[in-house]
Amino acid sequence: MSALLRGRVSLGGRKVRRYRGRQVCADTDLHERAIAHLAARLAPGARVADVAQLVAELGAIGVDRGRIAIALDVVPAAELGATDFDYREVDLFDPAARARFAGEHRGAFDAVVLLEVIEHVRNPWETLEFCRSLLRPGGLLLLSTPNVTSFYSRFRFLTGGRLHQFEPPDLSYGHINPMTALMVETVLGETGFRLLEKAPGPPVPVLVWERNVPTRAGRLLHAAAWLVAAALVPLMRGGDLDGWSLFFLAEAQPRP
Repeated sequence: MSALLRGRVSLGGRKVRRYRGRQVCADTDLHERAIAHLAARLAPGARVADVAQLVAELGAIGVDRGRIAIALDVVPAAELGATDFDYREVDLFDPAARARFAGEHRGAFDAVVLLEVIEHVRNPWETLEFCRSLLRPGGLLLLSTPNVTSFYSRFRFLTGGRLHQFEPPDLSYGHINPMTALMVETVLGETGFRLLEKAPGPPVPVLVWERNVPTRAGRLLHAAAWLVAAALVPLMRGGDLDGWSLFFLAEAQPRP
């Protein structure tokens, strides 16, 4: 199967990927794309904070590519095991925990990475204020979040009144806050950032054969829905039609 088809056809049953022995938790090549967005803008030795995703392989990639990485999340360090980057246990939902970490690391980082996190939080303004506090003026924030205006998400809303990746099963792992690009850009601007770039993440398939659907008839119906959604793309206007997720690269502005 060509690279183009691999990006556009999903046969379900994703394989478990690993980086240096650690399981990769993100979909497709999200981490590789994130590193590529930052690589051209950060010098070796740059201090990078990976906030609240607990993706150990992203920290390892940062170390491997000459960036000094620190990762923070709610999971106890003992459960993470040995790492070659700095890990701190910080509950992003706890204002006191955020304040303690920010107080110790205010303006200490050249970049903050916030991948697939903002859709899990109740107050994105507080989360981005926290990220801004960690950055020096001119530091970079790389944020990604599910693309709720993709062609398939629009089709799901048209036919079922629900956004793709924010269906009832998605609530079980904390997808509670669907944010359009307009809302992300608004919150960035109100928390001290200037948007530099917006880009699609991994491409949305035009055909999905979902092996988790229990019956063959159900799988056929599910696959047909993806094909119909793709066929309707010429009728769709505005927003971001492609990308499972959207990347936002923003620069921390000096405080007034």
